[in-house]
Amino acid sequence: MNLNEILIKLRSSCSLVKDEKDFISLKLSTFQSFEELEQAIRAFGLCNSSTDENICIVEKYLNSKSDIVLSGVVKVLCAQSYWGLAGNYVDKLKGFLKKDDAYELSETQIAVFSVFGEYLNEACDAELYELLYEMFVKELKEYISDSDYFHKVRLERMYHCLDYGIRGAVAELEYRVGRMKLPEDIDEDIMMKIVELIKRKK
Repeated sequence: MNLNEILIKLRSSCSLVKDEKDFISLKLSTFQSFEELEQAIRAFGLCNSSTDENICIVEKYLNSKSDIVLSGVVKVLCAQSYWGLAGNYVDKLKGFLKKDDAYELSETQIAVFSVFGEYLNEACDAELYELLYEMFVKELKEYISDSDYFHKVRLERMYHCLDYGIRGAVAELEYRVGRMKLPEDIDEDIMMKIVELIKRKK
C-alpha cells in the first residue's frame, strides 16, 4: 500500500477501504519525507469532507517550512477540486505571494495563484483584484527592464490568475505555461475589465 496508489484511486472516484483511510491518517504523523506528507494531506482532503475537525487537522500544516507541504495544504483547503474554502484564507494566502519568496515558495505560489483565480471568478473580490493587478503591473515593468525566465513564469501564473477571475474555465483551456510572450500576449480588454472592477470599489 502506498499513497500514490491511493491518490490514483481517489482521482478515479473509487472509494477507500478502512485500512487505506487509516494508512493516510498514519502518514500524516509518521511521514518519511515532505513529499510523502504532501501526498497524505492531499489524500486526506480527497477522502474527507471539510468538517471543523478535518479543517483543523490540515490547517496545522500551514506553519510548515516545506514548500511542497504548503502547496498541498493550500490545494486541500482552498481549491475547488478539494474543499473550496479560499474565501476563509485570503489574508493568509496573500502572505505567500512576495516576489522575494518566489524561489523558496515556488510550488506554494503556483497553488495560491490557481486558487485565487477560482476564488475571484466566484467572489469578484475587488480588493484582491487590486492587489494582484498592482503586483502584476509592477513586476511586469521590472521584467521588461531585466528579463528573467523564472519571474516570467511567475508573471504568467499571475496573469492567468487574473484572466481566470474574469473568464473562468475559458482561460483555463487557453493557458499554456511557458509559452506566453510578455507584454505582447496581454489582453488589454481583460486588464480594462479588472481596472473597472477596482474603480467600482472606490
